[in-house]
Amino acid sequence: MMTHTNVYRSNIIPEAYTKFLKILQTHPDSATHEKPLPRKRNVILKPWITKDLLKRIKLKNKLSLKFQKHPNNLSLKNRYKNLASAIKRDIPLARDNFYRYKFENCSHDIKKQWNVLNEITNKTVHNNNSITLILNGATYSDRSVVANKFNDYFSSMSSSLNLQHPECDCTHIVDLIDDLSPNSFVFHPISALEVIKVIKSLNNSHSCGFNSISNKVLKNVAYNVADVLAYLFNLSVCSGVVPAELKMAIVIPLFNKGDRQVIENYRPISLLPVIAKVFEKSIKKRMISFLAQTNFLSPN
Repeated sequence: MMTHTNVYRSNIIPEAYTKFLKILQTHPDSATHEKPLPRKRNVILKPWITKDLLKRIKLKNKLSLKFQKHPNNLSLKNRYKNLASAIKRDIPLARDNFYRYKFENCSHDIKKQWNVLNEITNKTVHNNNSITLILNGATYSDRSVVANKFNDYFSSMSSSLNLQHPECDCTHIVDLIDDLSPNSFVFHPISALEVIKVIKSLNNSHSCGFNSISNKVLKNVAYNVADVLAYLFNLSVCSGVVPAELKMAIVIPLFNKGDRQVIENYRPISLLPVIAKVFEKSIKKRMISFLAQTNFLSPN
C-alpha cells in the first residue's frame, strides 16, 4: 500500500509531485521478480491457427505417416485426402476471419490498423536503435552520436518555424470578436473517481516516458494513486504551475519515406509521461464541455 502523507503535507506542486514520483517509481521494482520460463519446443504457429484446426492438422500428419506405411489401404488414403482437402480449404477462411476480427477491433486506432497491415504483408518494422546517418559526407552509426544529431536537427526545425511565423500582435484581438461571451469558465476540481475513469480508458501500452511508468503499470495501481493524483492536479491548477517532470518527453525519430540514412526523412514524435496524459485528458474534458455548453464553437 502506498503512503502519500509527505505528498499531502506539501502545497508546492513541483515539490509534491517529485515526492509522489519517487514513491511510485519504487513500487514496480519491489513488486516484480524474475521467473525462469519452462522450455518449450520452438514451434512457431500462425496466429489464426485455432486449437481445433491444430488438432486436425496433427491428425492429418498421423494419417500421412500411416498411409506411407500402408500405401495400399484405400480407406486410409481417402480419409487422409479428405481431411487434407478440408484443412486446405479452412486455413484461408480462418486467416480471413482472424484479420477481419482484428480490423473490427481497431477501427478507431490508425496505428493498430497499420500494425495489422504490416503483419498481413509481412512488412518488417525497422528498429530505431540501429539508425545510420550520412551528414555532409560523414557516416554516423554510434547511438549517442546519432541521438545528438537528431536532437540538433529537430531543434533547428522548431527554430526555423518560429522565424517563419513571428509572434502576432494580439492587442486588438477583442476588436475582431463580434460578441464577447457573457459566460466565464469555472474550473471544477478533479475527483479521484474521475482520475480512475481516465486511467482505465488508457490503452494497455507498455511504452514508457522518461519516468519509466507505463500505461499498464498506472492502470494496475489506479485505485492506490487516484486520490493523490487528484490532489496534485488540483494543486497544479490552483497554483498555476505545471511540474517540470510532466513536460519532459522522450523524442523518437519516426521514418517517413526515402533513404533511411538521410536525416530529413525523419520526423519527431514525443512520448509524454502517462500521468501528463491523464492530467491533459481531465483538463480537456472541462474545456470541451464549456465550449459546447456556451455554443462557442461555430457549427461550420
